[in-house]
Amino acid sequence: MTTAAEARQALIDLTTFARRELFALWQSLMGRPPREVEDILLEVLPVIGDEYGSAAAALAADWYDELRERAGAGGRYVAQPREMPDRGRWESLVRWGLEPLFTDEPDPQPALSRIDGGLQRTVADQHRLTIVENTQRDPQARGWRRVGVGDSCGFCRMLIDRGAVYTEASVTFRSHDRCNCAASPVWDDNVVRVSPEAYRQSRRYRSAEAKAADNERAYDYIKRTYGADAAQ
Repeated sequence: MTTAAEARQALIDLTTFARRELFALWQSLMGRPPREVEDILLEVLPVIGDEYGSAAAALAADWYDELRERAGAGGRYVAQPREMPDRGRWESLVRWGLEPLFTDEPDPQPALSRIDGGLQRTVADQHRLTIVENTQRDPQARGWRRVGVGDSCGFCRMLIDRGAVYTEASVTFRSHDRCNCAASPVWDDNVVRVSPEAYRQSRRYRSAEAKAADNERAYDYIKRTYGADAAQ
């Protein structure tokens, strides 16, 4: 019986292995011209990402089926792993990530940080979005909730503490680079479900200054309540 904490740790382990492969590749590329680094990453990063992203999606589908059986949900339903993003995702990550190399003073560290964060996020999203999309297709599912532990960033802790269960196809999992949260399916009827209407902006005209002020107040609240890293 796999717990939410164990599923989350398995996802962290997968992303760790993916990042190790990236770090090893990066070390082998140091000293090469930036254009050559770009060409190699454009070929190799999609291979790394697809390998670990597919594994993350399969892991999530298996966990979904296990939880569904444990919950005693009726009917027949078999979770399907989410399809990998197309090659354009990896190409855009590489080109954006390597921008610090194509400057008058090339700096490899921020370039690696960008690509590392994007790789981790994309692989982890395969797990999270497999759960989200299957709850939207499964007639017995009531939705999904965000799960994590104390080392989550302040923004994630805020979302986790809400305990909300999301039900609508238009609500997806909000993640950031190096986010270690996961999604967990819900079959319990006795939950507080949230629809997108609760978060849609008012359609009344509001100035850019008013919006900025509202955002600043929200960020200040999150920082005070959940820590200085909350506004990642």
